Amino acid sequence: MMDFEAQRIRRTRVVWVVVLSVLVPVAAFVVGVNWVQCLLLGTATATVGGLLALLPAGEDVPWEPPDDQIADGARREVTRLSWTLGGHENRVGEAPLRRLRELAVTRLAARGVQVDDPAGRETAARLLGDQVWAVLTAETGPPPRFDTFVRCVDALERLDTLPSGDHPDHAHRPRPYDNPTVPGAPSW
Repeated sequence: MMDFEAQRIRRTRVVWVVVLSVLVPVAAFVVGVNWVQCLLLGTATATVGGLLALLPAGEDVPWEPPDDQIADGARREVTRLSWTLGGHENRVGEAPLRRLRELAVTRLAARGVQVDDPAGRETAARLLGDQVWAVLTAETGPPPRFDTFVRCVDALERLDTLPSGDHPDHAHRPRPYDNPTVPGAPSW
Protein backbone atom coordinates (compact mmCIF):
# COMPACT_ATOMS: atom_id res chain seq x y z
CA MET A 1 0.00 0.00 0.00
CA MET A 2 1.31 3.43 -0.93
CA ASP A 3 1.60 6.25 1.51
CA PHE A 4 -0.36 9.48 1.05
CA GLU A 5 2.52 11.47 -0.49
CA ALA A 6 3.24 8.82 -3.13
CA GLN A 7 -0.47 8.67 -4.07
CA ARG A 8 -0.61 12.46 -4.43
CA ILE A 9 2.47 12.47 -6.69
CA ARG A 10 1.04 9.69 -8.87
CA ARG A 11 -2.35 11.47 -9.19
CA THR A 12 -0.57 14.67 -10.21
CA ARG A 13 1.40 12.80 -12.85
CA VAL A 14 -1.74 11.18 -14.29
CA VAL A 15 -3.52 14.55 -14.48
CA TRP A 16 -0.55 16.06 -16.33
CA VAL A 17 -0.47 13.13 -18.76
CA VAL A 18 -4.17 13.55 -19.56
CA VAL A 19 -3.87 17.34 -19.97
CA LEU A 20 -0.80 17.09 -22.19
CA SER A 21 -2.30 14.24 -24.22
CA VAL A 22 -5.15 16.60 -25.13
CA LEU A 23 -3.24 19.88 -25.44
CA VAL A 24 -0.34 18.64 -27.61
CA PRO A 25 -2.52 17.36 -30.48
CA VAL A 26 -4.89 20.36 -30.28
CA ALA A 27 -1.93 22.76 -30.43
CA ALA A 28 -0.48 20.81 -33.35
CA PHE A 29 -3.84 20.95 -35.21
CA VAL A 30 -4.09 24.73 -34.63
CA VAL A 31 -0.60 25.16 -36.08
CA GLY A 32 -1.67 23.24 -39.19
CA VAL A 33 -0.57 19.66 -38.66
CA ASN A 34 -2.66 16.93 -40.35
CA TRP A 35 -5.34 15.42 -38.05
CA VAL A 36 -3.85 11.88 -38.37
CA GLN A 37 -0.47 13.14 -37.21
CA CYS A 38 -2.17 15.02 -34.37
CA LEU A 39 -3.74 11.76 -33.19
CA LEU A 40 -0.32 10.09 -33.37
CA LEU A 41 1.17 12.94 -31.28
CA GLY A 42 -1.61 12.54 -28.70
CA THR A 43 -1.06 8.78 -28.55
CA ALA A 44 2.71 9.18 -28.22
CA THR A 45 2.27 11.78 -25.47
CA ALA A 46 -0.14 9.51 -23.58
CA THR A 47 2.16 6.50 -23.94
CA VAL A 48 5.33 8.27 -22.78
CA GLY A 49 3.46 10.11 -20.02
CA GLY A 50 1.79 6.91 -18.87
CA LEU A 51 5.14 5.16 -18.63
CA LEU A 52 6.58 8.06 -16.65
CA ALA A 53 3.55 8.02 -14.37
CA LEU A 54 4.28 4.39 -13.54
CA LEU A 55 7.66 5.27 -12.07
CA PRO A 56 7.82 4.85 -8.31
CA ALA A 57 6.70 8.06 -6.70
CA GLY A 58 8.31 9.70 -3.75
CA GLU A 59 11.25 7.35 -3.57
CA ASP A 60 14.59 9.06 -3.49
CA VAL A 61 17.22 6.62 -4.61
CA PRO A 62 20.59 8.06 -3.63
CA TRP A 63 23.69 7.40 -5.67
CA GLU A 64 25.83 5.54 -3.23
CA PRO A 65 29.55 6.10 -3.58
CA PRO A 66 31.63 2.99 -4.11
CA ASP A 67 33.11 1.39 -1.07
CA ASP A 68 36.37 3.29 -0.69
CA GLN A 69 37.99 0.80 1.61
CA ILE A 70 41.57 0.22 0.61
CA ALA A 71 42.91 -3.24 1.31
CA ASP A 72 45.86 -3.51 3.65
CA GLY A 73 49.05 -2.78 1.77
CA ALA A 74 47.28 -1.27 -1.26
CA ARG A 75 48.27 2.21 -2.30
CA ARG A 76 47.05 4.54 -4.98
CA GLU A 77 50.38 6.20 -5.78
CA VAL A 78 51.34 3.50 -8.25
CA THR A 79 48.03 3.87 -10.09
CA ARG A 80 48.35 7.64 -10.23
CA LEU A 81 51.92 7.38 -11.45
CA SER A 82 51.02 4.88 -14.14
CA TRP A 83 48.34 7.23 -15.49
CA THR A 84 50.85 10.07 -15.77
CA LEU A 85 53.29 7.92 -17.74
CA GLY A 86 51.11 7.53 -20.82
CA GLY A 87 50.70 10.99 -22.29
CA HIS A 88 50.08 12.44 -25.72
CA GLU A 89 51.96 10.62 -28.51
CA ASN A 90 53.33 8.08 -26.00
CA ARG A 91 55.29 10.82 -24.22
CA VAL A 92 55.83 10.89 -20.49
CA GLY A 93 54.24 13.68 -18.45
CA GLU A 94 56.12 16.34 -16.55
CA ALA A 95 55.53 14.88 -13.05
CA PRO A 96 57.28 11.52 -13.66
CA LEU A 97 60.10 13.25 -15.52
CA ARG A 98 60.60 15.66 -12.61
CA ARG A 99 60.60 12.72 -10.18
CA LEU A 100 63.11 10.85 -12.36
CA ARG A 101 65.43 13.87 -12.34
CA GLU A 102 65.19 14.09 -8.53
CA LEU A 103 65.93 10.38 -8.29
CA ALA A 104 68.92 10.76 -10.60
CA VAL A 105 70.41 13.50 -8.42
CA THR A 106 69.90 11.33 -5.32
CA ARG A 107 71.38 8.19 -6.91
CA LEU A 108 74.36 10.08 -8.32
CA ALA A 109 74.98 11.80 -4.98
CA ALA A 110 75.04 8.36 -3.32
CA ARG A 111 77.95 7.51 -5.65
CA GLY A 112 79.68 10.77 -4.74
CA VAL A 113 78.80 12.58 -7.99
CA GLN A 114 77.64 16.17 -7.57
CA VAL A 115 75.75 17.32 -10.66
CA ASP A 116 76.25 20.99 -9.76
CA ASP A 117 79.97 20.61 -10.44
CA PRO A 118 81.18 20.55 -14.10
CA ALA A 119 83.38 17.53 -13.34
CA GLY A 120 80.38 15.87 -11.69
CA ARG A 121 78.25 16.47 -14.78
CA GLU A 122 80.93 14.85 -16.91
CA THR A 123 81.10 11.87 -14.56
CA ALA A 124 77.30 11.59 -14.51
CA ALA A 125 77.18 11.60 -18.32
CA ARG A 126 79.83 8.85 -18.36
CA LEU A 127 78.00 6.74 -15.74
CA LEU A 128 74.52 7.09 -17.19
CA GLY A 129 75.38 7.38 -20.85
CA ASP A 130 75.31 10.51 -22.96
CA GLN A 131 71.78 9.98 -24.25
CA VAL A 132 70.29 9.32 -20.81
CA TRP A 133 72.14 12.34 -19.45
CA ALA A 134 70.80 14.45 -22.32
CA VAL A 135 67.23 13.40 -21.47
CA LEU A 136 67.70 14.13 -17.77
CA THR A 137 69.23 17.56 -18.38
CA ALA A 138 67.04 18.74 -21.28
CA GLU A 139 65.29 21.97 -20.38
CA THR A 140 63.37 22.47 -23.63
CA GLY A 141 61.86 20.34 -26.31
CA PRO A 142 59.21 17.67 -26.20
CA PRO A 143 59.10 15.31 -23.22
CA PRO A 144 60.72 11.92 -23.76
CA ARG A 145 58.84 8.95 -25.11
CA PHE A 146 57.94 6.14 -22.75
CA ASP A 147 60.66 3.78 -24.03
CA THR A 148 63.29 6.49 -23.54
CA PHE A 149 61.97 7.08 -20.02
CA VAL A 150 62.29 3.34 -19.30
CA ARG A 151 65.90 3.39 -20.54
CA CYS A 152 66.62 6.27 -18.17
CA VAL A 153 65.14 4.28 -15.28
CA ASP A 154 67.24 1.27 -16.31
CA ALA A 155 70.38 3.40 -16.36
CA LEU A 156 69.62 4.68 -12.86
CA GLU A 157 68.97 1.15 -11.61
CA ARG A 158 72.27 -0.03 -13.10
CA LEU A 159 74.11 2.64 -11.09
CA ASP A 160 73.79 0.45 -8.01
CA THR A 161 75.32 -2.57 -9.76
CA LEU A 162 78.22 -0.83 -11.52
CA PRO A 163 81.71 -0.95 -10.06
CA SER A 164 83.29 2.48 -10.00
CA GLY A 165 85.05 2.22 -13.40
CA ASP A 166 82.35 0.64 -15.62
CA HIS A 167 80.64 2.42 -18.47
CA PRO A 168 76.94 1.49 -18.72
CA ASP A 169 76.57 1.91 -22.50
CA HIS A 170 78.24 -1.46 -23.05
CA ALA A 171 76.02 -3.15 -20.46
CA HIS A 172 72.67 -2.30 -22.08
CA ARG A 173 70.46 -5.33 -21.86
CA PRO A 174 67.67 -5.58 -24.43
CA ARG A 175 64.14 -5.29 -23.12
CA PRO A 176 61.18 -7.21 -24.55
CA TYR A 177 59.62 -4.07 -26.06
CA ASP A 178 62.85 -2.93 -27.79
CA ASN A 179 62.24 -3.25 -31.49
CA PRO A 180 64.91 -1.80 -33.79
CA THR A 181 62.63 -2.16 -36.82
CA VAL A 182 60.15 0.44 -35.54
CA PRO A 183 60.59 3.66 -37.57
CA GLY A 184 61.64 6.62 -35.47
CA ALA A 185 62.76 4.46 -32.54
CA PRO A 186 65.96 5.62 -30.86
CA SER A 187 68.93 3.60 -32.00
CA TRP A 188 70.87 3.33 -28.80
